Amino acid sequence: PALILFLVLASNDQAMVRGRLGRKLRPFNQCGCFPKLCPGLRRNFCVDSDRVAEFDQLGPHELVPVAAQLMRQNAKISSTAWASILEVIGRRLPEMTPADVAAASSAVAKIAQSPAKQELFLMIADRLAAEAPHLAPSDLARAASGLITSKVVQPSHSVYAALAATAIEKRHEFGTDPMVQLLNAFSQVRLGGGRGDLLESFAQQAVEWLSEFYPRELALLANAYARVSVASPDLFRAMGARLTGTGCAGELRPRDISTLANAFSKLRAPMAVELLEVLASEAQGRLPKFEPQHIAGLAWSFSQLHHGRSPELLDAFATHMLEQRKLEHFNAQELVNLLSSYAKVRVNSAAWLAAVTKHLEDRQEVVRAMGALDLLYTASSLARLGSGTSSVFHSIAESVLKLLGGADRRPRQNQQPSAKQAIFLLHAFSQAECAHEGLFAGLVPLLRSALSSELQGATKRQGPSRSDWVVAYGAFAGTGLHMLSDQTVALCRDIVRHCCEGLGSEGEDTGSELSAMDVSHLLRALAKGSVGWSGPAVGLLLSRVLSRPAEFSQTELLVALHAAVQIRDDRVDEVPVHLYTGLLSLLSEELVSGSLRSLKAPDLITASALLAKTGHLDTFAWSSLSRQLAGLLDARLTPSTSGGSEVCIAGGQPESRDDRGSDEQQQSLQRQHRQLAECLIVVLNCFSRVGVQDAPMLRVAYHFLADGAPGVSSGIAVAAFAKLGAASCAEAEVLALPVRDVASAWLNLLHAASSNNSAAPSAVATSLSDLSLRLVGLAHALAGSQPAPWRLRRVLRLEALSLVGIAPEMLQEPSDSARLEEEAESFVEPAAGRHSLVASCSQVLTGLQCLFLLRPSAADNCDSLPALRACIAALDAVQGPLEARGRHRPHSEPALAATVLDVLEQLCSRVAVEPATSFSMGALPQLPVLRPEHAVAQYFIDAALLPASM
Repeated sequence: PALILFLVLASNDQAMVRGRLGRKLRPFNQCGCFPKLCPGLRRNFCVDSDRVAEFDQLGPHELVPVAAQLMRQNAKISSTAWASILEVIGRRLPEMTPADVAAASSAVAKIAQSPAKQELFLMIADRLAAEAPHLAPSDLARAASGLITSKVVQPSHSVYAALAATAIEKRHEFGTDPMVQLLNAFSQVRLGGGRGDLLESFAQQAVEWLSEFYPRELALLANAYARVSVASPDLFRAMGARLTGTGCAGELRPRDISTLANAFSKLRAPMAVELLEVLASEAQGRLPKFEPQHIAGLAWSFSQLHHGRSPELLDAFATHMLEQRKLEHFNAQELVNLLSSYAKVRVNSAAWLAAVTKHLEDRQEVVRAMGALDLLYTASSLARLGSGTSSVFHSIAESVLKLLGGADRRPRQNQQPSAKQAIFLLHAFSQAECAHEGLFAGLVPLLRSALSSELQGATKRQGPSRSDWVVAYGAFAGTGLHMLSDQTVALCRDIVRHCCEGLGSEGEDTGSELSAMDVSHLLRALAKGSVGWSGPAVGLLLSRVLSRPAEFSQTELLVALHAAVQIRDDRVDEVPVHLYTGLLSLLSEELVSGSLRSLKAPDLITASALLAKTGHLDTFAWSSLSRQLAGLLDARLTPSTSGGSEVCIAGGQPESRDDRGSDEQQQSLQRQHRQLAECLIVVLNCFSRVGVQDAPMLRVAYHFLADGAPGVSSGIAVAAFAKLGAASCAEAEVLALPVRDVASAWLNLLHAASSNNSAAPSAVATSLSDLSLRLVGLAHALAGSQPAPWRLRRVLRLEALSLVGIAPEMLQEPSDSARLEEEAESFVEPAAGRHSLVASCSQVLTGLQCLFLLRPSAADNCDSLPALRACIAALDAVQGPLEARGRHRPHSEPALAATVLDVLEQLCSRVAVEPATSFSMGALPQLPVLRPEHAVAQYFIDAALLPASM
């Protein structure tokens, strides 16, 4: 009868079985009786506690199958009954064979924890440890899996060593199933990963059996090795080759795809790039089948490897999540992993980030469910992506404070942030410019305690390093909260003092752990905010820069020098004259013949701004910047030997341009061109600020702009050309610049400033400062436009008159004249890169003067009635702010006028002696630095510098 029942169950579908046997199975569902199926035995066994004795009557080889069947049937058995069953198994354990004991460990491993279960599994572990050599490969795998699943036997128990030793000895007897089960079990508790241990020993065996593994088994196998960080090159190379070369990737489930990507990326395994290429295609084709955990895991894997398909895949994930509205299906950990992935590869999917931010705002419970590490990663990712709102960061701060505990909060044990995590959390808030006073104040006691422990020599191994403390001070100084309270001031002071311990009076390192990067970052932080001990610290740090400059990278050295200049501007006493002079000399030396003689575009911008800010007129240093800029611009199109062309941007490796139809490549080229354009404009503006006229630099600048000017700030560019005496075709002839490049560059600059790409340039200005700068440049270009083509002269004239026409509207748009005068009265010198109202008005006035007083001929003048009306309206508009500025901030005009006249006399005398000589402002150290509103004086200087057009 038992055999007949078994055949019926095996041959009929579930509906038929329920229909025919439901009546017989119903008593079990109601009273707990189980129709036991054992060879030669048919018995309804009731698992009620009153009838456990019947279970005890079974043979030793029958106990485990019955218990396993009870587990599989998910029978409603009371905990008391299970305790009795486990007690029977434990008592009968000595009667069982080693194979039965291994089966017992697997049969009841998932039962809820109880004293009876703990006692039984400890007995099973002791028995298996003693009899492991008698187990077959399948029993070894089953025993390890059961013991680990039970969560009773700790990884330190001797049974695991015994099982591993036996498995290694019998590894040649293992097939695919027991091999995967065994290795996966040991890896779950991070065992078997040592050198020569279980997983390394099985690697060759796995390679030999590789063709027999199902694709999903390969995923489990790779995951086992990744868990214990055993990078077996031969095994992973073989797995990668099979998965990419046989087309079996289509058999992988979404879970397997995510698991394989994680394993290969974590170990940086051979074939990782090729395999992830295949997995990306599989994932994109089956996105609707992916669960949230699969999407989060796959995104994390691709970002960790910085795979080339990462941006494309992450964009596809973002689109899928937005279309399916699946954000609510992601738990907190999955959202954290996703944000970290997007931040790591800088994929800024605006719509998706906005949706995530809205999701975190609307569902505060998601943020509250995060632990300290998740909160840190969330804040850091949002800060790096430039996303998140004050509301989200406020929620993160409140969650951190709840973890810390407080007067009205209860701390959550084992979830409080460590001092290291607290430091980088504050760094993330500083990056996001979120000065949350509660968070910074709340973390002060934690940081104070960690710093005190370190000063006393009792710091744990995972405590903050001195580099971390530099980051901590940078966060407080960057948000301006270093002076938040007395406790904060004391903490910041002690941080600075601790970081500088070991630095000698001459900057020699006598045991300090500060690296060159730490020195530059600490100087930058001290430039943003000082504390009580900042003066001595600045001296020590700058001495370190001067004494050992070779240790600093290009960027680190420039950051340190820039910080020193800023500190001297704000707190002159902290940077002695001898240190400041030495730093400027170091800058010049490094630019001419040192580490700064070959800079990439971003560092070239910093170096140029640094020289301009200090007004350091070292001819050789400026020539080095000119040469480097010319090299970058000239190298943007380098002919290749294959007949195509290569793009070499910002000192990097050349990129092939053979496939011009690639959208991705075109976008990359556009980004690189914009980066070079930004570098050109900044360097050009820096040269103009100090009046250094360099013909080779101007030549390559015009040649670059003649090819196109997308993303170029036309106002700054044309004003810089004007200040350098190189804005017009007449000046170009004097400097031996190609007139054709100058004309093409001007047309491109005017088109770049327009709102469309039509042939006729538009006079739309983005701001008053942009309008004023463009007007000055156009006026100078018109003044020397006689050699220019007729079309260019006409375009320049129309553009200039258009700007003059809209100037009054832009001056009145922000507010009424009273507001303009109020701003002029409270005038403060603008920061670098910004234009004040008064400066813009004076630039407009200078442009108007040049239009009328430097006009080259009657054909290009502005004497028409509409033009005159527009000019009068512009003069009326700028009159109020300039008069108010003159009344409330009078200048020493007589002394300035005398100085200007002296300079003009010298210039005129030199022109009389050497009429063909072209002068630059940089050639005359005694030339006064005129304020922007000294329009009349500026005009006379311009007139003297343009003898060819007068």
